[in-house]
Amino acid sequence: WSSCNPCHLKYDFILKLADIAQEFDHVFDVANITDHLQTSIATNKRPKKKKGSNQEYLKHYEDQPDYILKKIYDTYKLDYYLFGFELPHFLKKFENMDHY
Repeated sequence: WSSCNPCHLKYDFILKLADIAQEFDHVFDVANITDHLQTSIATNKRPKKKKGSNQEYLKHYEDQPDYILKKIYDTYKLDYYLFGFELPHFLKKFENMDHY
């Protein structure tokens, strides 16, 4: 985040793709766009994954030594914090070591 070009631009909005329809509603409200616009926002039509389907890839992280997990945490902690994502359980132990 400290050295990437997109981070040096001033943005009016940063949208979260997981909630894109709601995000656009907010942008339209702020921009005072009152006409009912037909937006062709494609929703995810793929079947939802079963709960626990991420377990396979999570196992690979859980087996890593703490110094590797700490590097992963340090690399992505601001993404989790700034964009409101929940930390995976195997990174939560590093959360109390840090202060924003």
